[in-house]
Amino acid sequence: MADVILTTNTSTNQILGTENDTYFLAEGILHYSTSATSAVVINGSDESRFLVVNGTIMDLGGSAITDSTVIDEVSIFIGQTGKVQTSPLYRAIDLDGDFNSITNYGEIVGGEAIRLDGANNEIYNAGLISSTFGSGTTTIETIIMDGDNNRLVNDGTIIGESAIKFAGTNFELNNNGNIVGQEFGIEAQFAQTLSATINNSGSISVVGGDAFRGSRGTDDFTNSGTITGDMDFERGVDVLRNSGSITGDIEMGDFSDTGDDTVINSGTISGDIVFSGAVLVSTVRNSGLIDGNVSLFSGNDLYVGTGAAIVTGEVLGGLGNDTITGSTFDDRFDGGDGNDSIAGGAGDDLLAGRDDNDTVAGGSGDDTITGDNGDDELRGGSGNDDVDGGIGADSITGNSGDDTLLGDAGNDTIFGNTGNDDISGGADVDILYGGAGADFLSGGDGNDFVFGGIGDDSLFGNNNDDLLRGEAGNDTLTGGGGSDKLFGGTGEDLLIGGAARDVMRGGAGADTFVYLAATDSTTANADRIRDFEQGLDRIDLSEVEDFVFVGDNAFSGTQAEVRFQTTSSGLRFEMDVDGNGTVDMRVNMNNVSTMTVDDFIL
Repeated sequence: MADVILTTNTSTNQILGTENDTYFLAEGILHYSTSATSAVVINGSDESRFLVVNGTIMDLGGSAITDSTVIDEVSIFIGQTGKVQTSPLYRAIDLDGDFNSITNYGEIVGGEAIRLDGANNEIYNAGLISSTFGSGTTTIETIIMDGDNNRLVNDGTIIGESAIKFAGTNFELNNNGNIVGQEFGIEAQFAQTLSATINNSGSISVVGGDAFRGSRGTDDFTNSGTITGDMDFERGVDVLRNSGSITGDIEMGDFSDTGDDTVINSGTISGDIVFSGAVLVSTVRNSGLIDGNVSLFSGNDLYVGTGAAIVTGEVLGGLGNDTITGSTFDDRFDGGDGNDSIAGGAGDDLLAGRDDNDTVAGGSGDDTITGDNGDDELRGGSGNDDVDGGIGADSITGNSGDDTLLGDAGNDTIFGNTGNDDISGGADVDILYGGAGADFLSGGDGNDFVFGGIGDDSLFGNNNDDLLRGEAGNDTLTGGGGSDKLFGGTGEDLLIGGAARDVMRGGAGADTFVYLAATDSTTANADRIRDFEQGLDRIDLSEVEDFVFVGDNAFSGTQAEVRFQTTSSGLRFEMDVDGNGTVDMRVNMNNVSTMTVDDFIL
């Protein structure tokens, strides 16, 4: 067939049947068809056809440009004044071959604007490509590229119910213009194992649908532009890089995904990021803003926030042994199941290890840390931190700042370090170290070991048989219930043994041994003071009763009295609390041969 050059309006169908045939439609010229045969038909058995459209091809009875046999290397150029249009029932351009190219500076409009079924095809758009919206349950695509190794570059505008659909491997899309969809912006053929590389520096927007729906293969998506709409990456090994703006939820994987998925964000994501299915490793590297939650799911996952990265919601580790690292922002991290490693970094962070054996570090800032179940290692870092170990044998460190540290259930070890800390062991056998500062330490239930450290500390054993050591500073030691051992250390200490048989040693300094009730040291469960130093230490009985000291004489039986006695096992002092002449309280002494009224506060 000969070349076709149209300089006047025509309704004749044109056929390009031999190699290198050329179709040229001049500016302002209308090529019009209402028959079922396309306005331009490409056929034959060889390759290479060329079409230049500067006028308008209008076909209301079928596709405007189509091939009736599979022809490769068809080149279509549509100029700024060119237009190819069909009715909503047909495709504007429909080609089956390979290595075809379409360049559009004008307008392509159809029920489906372009369908390319072959491989290694290319589309460049700097104009407008649009489809009429479908009706009912069928989605109408504007551009369909079905084969492998296809490429689309958009510097113009693509509009449709589903703007772009691909169904091959190694699909490449570079969008610098506008993609507008009603249901999908870009979609892969559903339930197919494909692959795509997509770069967006323009705009992709969808109202009420997905800006992107990926395949079950490998999708690599880079955005430096603007995306409005959800993104669903389906299955496979997927990567999303964002330095632009995304408004919508992002789902990485589906219920049966087994690939490693990654999100790298230095821009803004306004929506939740959810990894789902059996994703092997979920990775999020964030140095921008995520205005929503991040849910990592089931693998040994990684979240890293760097610089001033922000997640306004919560980072959820889910299953697996996760590593979650925060930024200078106020982070909220939840490790979920698994042996997680969580670091808050700077900022006032809210961190939870949850189940299994977690390592959680608050970093700088006033952090709130919860270990929950498992044997956890929890470190507050600098700042005034609030740490709760939860169930399990936990190791808790406050570091600098005025910290509140709770071991809760389990055999916990707690270090306050510097600052005025409030430390509670909770249930079971705990070891508490106050460190430097005026600390409050409470062992709770269990046979606890409580060490005050440097500073004026308050130590409480509470129930059971506890060991309390005030160490340096003017400390107050209260044993509570149980047979406790109290050691004041250096400084002027107050030692209160409480109920049951206690052993007390004041240590260096002027110490006071305090009794608050007659039940604190009975004849059956008498306390022992091991290092009473006369002229320096004193015994305070003023809260029990108004006693009268009678030396080593017998009780008169007329008033509350205190006396001392020397026996073969050493000296002891005794109290008649109710004035009936019998012994109600007894305390054994070491290294004392006599006592005077000056030894007591009565």
